[in-house]
Amino acid sequence: MPKDKYAYIYNKVKVALEQDKLFLRPELSLIYLSRVVGTNTVYLSQAINLLAGCNFKTLVNRYRVEHICQEAERTNRDVEDIANDYRFWSRSTFYDAFKTHTGKTPRQYMDARNKEHGKHDNSVNQI
Repeated sequence: MPKDKYAYIYNKVKVALEQDKLFLRPELSLIYLSRVVGTNTVYLSQAINLLAGCNFKTLVNRYRVEHICQEAERTNRDVEDIANDYRFWSRSTFYDAFKTHTGKTPRQYMDARNKEHGKHDNSVNQI
């Protein structure tokens, strides 16, 4: 497939994720997104791999982690509480995705954020 076709598919993916916020749906799958975008799963997967530099799950998790961090910043809530609200992942999958994307565990992220905002957490550090 020509590279411009992959770009067309990927741009539709970005619209679906950024504007329509499909990443907020726990049931989001490659099959579902391919139907929304109007292509098959093979082309969709190839477009994501080529233009995002990662696979479908990693891309969706990136959007989810970014959203959770933005919501934590906006609402002053804990990232783990927000993740639990959305029921995206098991706890271990959330930790892995969060650390992959931010370079920190959820606790390290919250501690750094609280320190940045002048708040102190007196609770026992968690992994």
